[in-house]
Amino acid sequence: MEERILDVSIDGLKELGRGATSHVYQLDEDKIIKVFYPWMKKEDILREKTSSRTAFIKGVPSAITYHLARVGDSYGVIYELIDADTLAGTISKTPDQLDAYAEKAAGMLLGLHHTYYEKGELADIRDNWWGLCEKGLARFLSAEEKEKIRTMICDAPERNTFIHGDFHPLNIMVRKEELLLIDVGDASLGYPIFDLASVYMACMLLPRQSKAEHIKDLSLSADQWERFWMTFLATYQKDADAEPELTESRIRSYALLRMCMTRSMIPGMSDEEKLSSMRQVLDEIMNA
Repeated sequence: MEERILDVSIDGLKELGRGATSHVYQLDEDKIIKVFYPWMKKEDILREKTSSRTAFIKGVPSAITYHLARVGDSYGVIYELIDADTLAGTISKTPDQLDAYAEKAAGMLLGLHHTYYEKGELADIRDNWWGLCEKGLARFLSAEEKEKIRTMICDAPERNTFIHGDFHPLNIMVRKEELLLIDVGDASLGYPIFDLASVYMACMLLPRQSKAEHIKDLSLSADQWERFWMTFLATYQKDADAEPELTESRIRSYALLRMCMTRSMIPGMSDEEKLSSMRQVLDEIMNA
């Protein structure tokens, strides 16, 4: 039976944030609604909702997923509002605890990367990334560049272990010292490098490239983000089962690709502006 879709108005709601594919609003005292842009397909939004719910049922510490909603000519997903600060915000208030929180976050991700699913329970992260490339980045690539990126994504080892899809300190909440994940809609299965690339992008790429006035939105200074990454990676790599090929240089290449995929889908920018912002990064990926 097809799931009932709620009709929701966002008029007067407080906006909590926005990304490349959606805006997030506070719906009431204990719920938020993630409203996707009209060009996002209903089936993709349904897949995000299903992935979030599957992860929660499997025991991944995350927000409860409620309903699919219609918001004007767009669709949204209603989630539990976690009344807590982000990990980045928590560190900004207790900077002396930065290393301890970085180690805790690395331990959390290691646990997730040892959480096994049956094949097909969640999407393959390689399919998700290649799908994002085809939606946005592909039109900026030559045939040779497109093939190199396709190979880079599709030749990553197959794994039936959990991948968050956008793991970083702004998508982790701290409630009574417990770490909880938000934005679990990209949950999938695959090789750890895809999650490590998200952490690297958040810590090592975006803070250094953001304008000075935007740094406050990232909660931490660029130097603090870098220190978080260094402690996080060192902790992750200490694990006996960590892959020796998960080097920082390899992680950086995937992080640069992730950043290009995100930039190619930013609303309000012309294709010329997008390509200009990506060209140097694409060249580094091609020469890696």
